[in-house]
Amino acid sequence: MAFFLENIGFWFAVGLIFMGSWLLVTRAFGAQSVDTSPIGFDLQLYKDQLTDLDKDASKGLLLPAEIEQLRLEVSRRILEAERKSVAILLQPQGPNAEKSAKFLINGALFVAFGGAIALYTQIGVLAYPDMGLKQRLAVADQIYASRPSQSAAEAKLPPTLPLNLDPEYEKLMQALRAAVAKKGGDIMGLTLLAQNESNIGNFSDAADAMAQVINLTPAPGAALYIDMAEWMIFAASGYVSPQAETALRQGLALDPNNGLGRYYSGLMFIQIGRPDLAFKIWRRLIDGAAPDAPWLPTLQEQLPNLARLAGQKYEAPTLKGPNADDIAAAADMSVQDRQTMIATMVDGLRTRLAKTGGTPDEWARLISAYGVLGQKDDAKSIYDEATVIFAADPTAMDKISTAAQSTGILP
Repeated sequence: MAFFLENIGFWFAVGLIFMGSWLLVTRAFGAQSVDTSPIGFDLQLYKDQLTDLDKDASKGLLLPAEIEQLRLEVSRRILEAERKSVAILLQPQGPNAEKSAKFLINGALFVAFGGAIALYTQIGVLAYPDMGLKQRLAVADQIYASRPSQSAAEAKLPPTLPLNLDPEYEKLMQALRAAVAKKGGDIMGLTLLAQNESNIGNFSDAADAMAQVINLTPAPGAALYIDMAEWMIFAASGYVSPQAETALRQGLALDPNNGLGRYYSGLMFIQIGRPDLAFKIWRRLIDGAAPDAPWLPTLQEQLPNLARLAGQKYEAPTLKGPNADDIAAAADMSVQDRQTMIATMVDGLRTRLAKTGGTPDEWARLISAYGVLGQKDDAKSIYDEATVIFAADPTAMDKISTAAQSTGILP
């Protein structure tokens, strides 16, 4: 429903176009009175023959006697055809043919219109400019080449309010800044300064300090470049500047699998109008993501829409909940550790099912897991919810009922 409500103006225009097309077609059909039956075809043929005879007579191609004889024969056939047509009309008829034809035309129009909307909701992109691929790539290249610099992007942002820091912490920050400035070239001091500046939201200063750390470090690692890039992006309110991109590239050259760097690289491609490249990066990233990756929730939320913009089919991967093997693997743990492990997995599965739904097997697994934890009230609650969702699916209900019986909440 949100797909329609968010772009009500677009769909209103689509409705007007459809109504206009429907009126034109139905009016054209109503104005048409040509008889397309076999008898009607014969009548039209005979009338055309009479017209041709008159033309031949005017050109002197036939003798008058021949013309008269042919005209009589054609007229006789016309009378016979009209007699048959009248006889058919006098016979008992079913539903009016004209109404049936109009019904078929209206039905075909509505089916075509509905099919077009269904197809558009799958592969269309609302409010997206109508441009060919070559033109889109050219525009993306232009955006990429003309991006504002880091300093320009920061200058356009409104001034931020100072943080209400603890006075003691503020004194420590002033002392740290003074010590680093006085000593100069102190990698440890600069690293500490960069981290603390980022902690209080001074991301631009944090990035500057990290740039000095990188320049002073003989062989800076990927994490230093990625941290600097992230602080630059934060300082520019989420914008990936050419300077931030350079830092990302340097970090990824040292560690191509750095998740944070790959995430921001995909973000940069989105900003310049290349969702196709962003989708490739983020798709590979989410497939190998660690469950606690900080960017994972954002990726899971944005990837389906990004796939639509990129013209790709994408189904979110199924996140596994605890199964029999998981529970068996916990048999050697202490009771407390085992319960904690299972509870964590159960909570994750329950959260996902509540947000995005799942298969009958997953609902049954969740019921069984609550049974293992001894939380029968939760198992009963999940069972009641599943019976509403899968009430019309006997096969699904068998799986869910079996799980409920195994936990003892059903006889």
